[in-house]
Amino acid sequence: MGFFSFLGRLFFASLFILSAWQMFNDFGDDGGPAAKELAPKISSIQRFLAAKIGDGVPKIDLCDLSCLNWL
Repeated sequence: MGFFSFLGRLFFASLFILSAWQMFNDFGDDGGPAAKELAPKISSIQRFLAAKIGDGVPKIDLCDLSCLNWL
Protein backbone atom coordinates (compact mmCIF):
# COMPACT_ATOMS: atom_id res chain seq x y z
CA MET A 1 0.00 0.00 0.00
CA GLY A 2 2.88 2.34 0.78
CA PHE A 3 4.36 1.76 -2.67
CA PHE A 4 1.13 2.90 -4.36
CA SER A 5 1.13 6.01 -2.20
CA PHE A 6 4.67 6.74 -3.33
CA LEU A 7 3.74 6.22 -6.99
CA GLY A 8 0.77 8.55 -6.63
CA ARG A 9 2.90 11.29 -5.14
CA LEU A 10 5.55 10.78 -7.81
CA PHE A 11 2.95 11.08 -10.57
CA PHE A 12 1.41 14.17 -8.98
CA ALA A 13 4.81 15.89 -8.66
CA SER A 14 5.78 14.93 -12.20
CA LEU A 15 2.76 16.82 -13.56
CA PHE A 16 4.04 20.06 -12.05
CA ILE A 17 7.65 19.42 -13.05
CA LEU A 18 6.70 18.69 -16.66
CA SER A 19 4.45 21.73 -16.77
CA ALA A 20 7.29 23.96 -15.56
CA TRP A 21 9.66 22.40 -18.10
CA GLN A 22 7.20 23.07 -20.92
CA MET A 23 6.74 26.68 -19.80
CA PHE A 24 10.51 27.14 -19.67
CA ASN A 25 10.93 25.78 -23.21
CA ASP A 26 8.17 28.04 -24.58
CA PHE A 27 10.33 31.13 -24.05
CA GLY A 28 12.75 30.25 -26.81
CA ASP A 29 15.46 32.67 -27.93
CA ASP A 30 13.23 35.69 -28.45
CA GLY A 31 11.31 35.60 -25.16
CA GLY A 32 8.27 33.74 -26.48
CA PRO A 33 4.71 35.02 -26.68
CA ALA A 34 5.03 37.13 -23.54
CA ALA A 35 7.76 39.27 -25.11
CA LYS A 36 5.66 39.85 -28.22
CA GLU A 37 2.77 41.09 -26.06
CA LEU A 38 4.98 43.33 -23.92
CA ALA A 39 6.99 44.91 -26.76
CA PRO A 40 4.62 47.85 -27.49
CA LYS A 41 4.19 48.62 -23.79
CA ILE A 42 7.91 48.59 -23.09
CA SER A 43 8.66 50.80 -26.08
CA SER A 44 6.11 53.38 -24.89
CA ILE A 45 7.62 53.30 -21.39
CA GLN A 46 11.10 53.80 -22.86
CA ARG A 47 9.87 56.76 -24.94
CA PHE A 48 8.23 58.29 -21.85
CA LEU A 49 11.37 57.88 -19.75
CA ALA A 50 13.55 59.27 -22.55
CA ALA A 51 11.29 62.34 -22.72
CA LYS A 52 11.45 62.89 -18.95
CA ILE A 53 15.06 61.88 -18.20
CA GLY A 54 16.88 62.20 -21.50
CA ASP A 55 18.92 59.86 -23.61
CA GLY A 56 20.58 58.15 -20.64
CA VAL A 57 17.76 55.61 -20.24
CA PRO A 58 19.07 52.03 -20.43
CA LYS A 59 17.47 49.67 -22.94
CA ILE A 60 15.13 47.11 -21.40
CA ASP A 61 15.62 43.60 -22.79
CA LEU A 62 12.26 41.93 -23.44
CA CYS A 63 13.64 38.42 -23.04
CA ASP A 64 14.84 39.18 -19.52
CA LEU A 65 11.58 40.90 -18.65
CA SER A 66 9.46 37.97 -19.81
CA CYS A 67 11.67 35.59 -17.81
CA LEU A 68 11.15 37.73 -14.71
CA ASN A 69 7.41 37.55 -15.29
CA TRP A 70 7.66 33.76 -15.17
CA LEU A 71 9.28 33.82 -11.73
